[in-house]
Amino acid sequence: MIKIDPGELPKRRGKETLTDFAEKLSDCYLRRHARVYRKERGQYFTPKRIAEFMVRLFDEFGNNKHLRILDPGAGIGIFESALCERVRLRNSKISISFDLYENSEEVLPLLELNMKMCEENMAQDRLNISYRIMRENFILTHTKHSVDEADGWGQHHSCQYDLVICNPPYYKLKKGSAEGVAMREIFKGHSNMYVLFMAMATNLLREGGQLVFLTPRSYCSGIYFKDFRKWFFHQITPIKLHVFESRRVLEKDSVLQEMMILKGIKGRGQTPTVEISTSMSEPGLGKELAQRRVPVKKVVVQIGDDIIMRIPISDTDEMIGEEVDRLPFTLASLGLRTSTGPLVPFRAKEYLFNSGDAEVGFAPLIWMENIKDGKVTWPLANSRKPKAVRIAESTERLRIPNGNYVMVKRFSAKEGKRRINAGVFLEHWLNAQSISIENHVNYVYKVGVKMTEDEVYGLTEILNSRLYNRYFQVSNGSTQVDASAINSIPLPSLDVIAMIGRLAKKAKTGEVLVRQHLVMNTLGITPAISDRLLDGVCNKTRHP
Repeated sequence: MIKIDPGELPKRRGKETLTDFAEKLSDCYLRRHARVYRKERGQYFTPKRIAEFMVRLFDEFGNNKHLRILDPGAGIGIFESALCERVRLRNSKISISFDLYENSEEVLPLLELNMKMCEENMAQDRLNISYRIMRENFILTHTKHSVDEADGWGQHHSCQYDLVICNPPYYKLKKGSAEGVAMREIFKGHSNMYVLFMAMATNLLREGGQLVFLTPRSYCSGIYFKDFRKWFFHQITPIKLHVFESRRVLEKDSVLQEMMILKGIKGRGQTPTVEISTSMSEPGLGKELAQRRVPVKKVVVQIGDDIIMRIPISDTDEMIGEEVDRLPFTLASLGLRTSTGPLVPFRAKEYLFNSGDAEVGFAPLIWMENIKDGKVTWPLANSRKPKAVRIAESTERLRIPNGNYVMVKRFSAKEGKRRINAGVFLEHWLNAQSISIENHVNYVYKVGVKMTEDEVYGLTEILNSRLYNRYFQVSNGSTQVDASAINSIPLPSLDVIAMIGRLAKKAKTGEVLVRQHLVMNTLGITPAISDRLLDGVCNKTRHP
């Protein structure tokens, strides 16, 4: 533990605001604790302007004489500083009590100093605040029963708050973690601590109360958060969403993550629309890129037995959702399936080698970098990564039969707009009985039989299209493209997929506009959508 000497703590100077002072305290902590240390604890502090923006999202306080406010992951307390500033500037004759949860021994002294500063500053203007700092684990404190009992976390709580504001810790929960076991009803498999904070905070919020959360977008879709979404969106009606065009929102923490701000009200049917805004980085500076209202039913969307949250930041996004959703099939209903490559390199080092050209008894190994320009190329001459896997009984589970596949990168570039990168892989390209696929690559195959070449080309063209990349981005905030996300994408029939494949094979590699139009024309996509999506791509020559 690194303790900060009291003499090193910053002082509040002159006309410095409370949020200025809170940010100075944050910077003091950041200078003394390495990024790796903070990442292990999920500590990502909120920048001043984002904190101020989030506080402004709360509705006017109305006739309330007293507000109970919960911050489940208080950190330095920058939200409390921003709330005090807002009340003071509005000269609102209202009393506030804060319940602040923070169990980091290194952060607590800074939080205490900040809250004392808030209390003294408010008292100068005869404004009343009180606060309690809970040096406890927020999740386990509010789990009613022990983690060994079958029920518990979702029980009624007597302490219900008017407002909740939070930038929760973000880190993957380990299997069997106490918090995960205590709240196992709302997630399956691997999950993230931040969704547990969202769920527990919702449980503590009174009916009609408001919450504002800064989180990653990953909970908006995907199998791991499916149960959470079903529960959460039956409790909370989204009122406002703010998304960031850049993944460098928490730049001081060197975080590359798709972040969003959600404002919601506890209770259903609160409003027919959701306000959506966007900014490149910090909002609230008069530089929002867009601001619009969207019907709730186009944001919280029921698809089969799942509920997802879409964030259409433009009319085009709304139209794309409607157009693609009407397609009648998915991979499963077409007899296709997506799986993830079975080879994890560090677990199979003894079976990997770099020069397989003259070897007998090897299987080509496909990495993400082998997928380029819509096809899979093997080997790559300049790659330093292992090119093959030894064929042996011990590597049988690491190999699949050579065949016709669509291969998809599981991760997109950190700041790239493109989400889905797919490539054609055909059996006759390699003289091999089996191949191996690294764990960062997904592959699509037909169950029981091989995909035809036209089907492989057609599905690759569809997945690589601007239409599907935009659809995926609106529905999925993660940089990961997991197998479940591909399996659930709406698709046309296999006959239409094959038709697109036949047309794609005739098009030249460089004919970007032609290839994009053949997908949308064959799918019957509204021309208005294709015109908007393809504006600025190559030239305006349309595919006949």
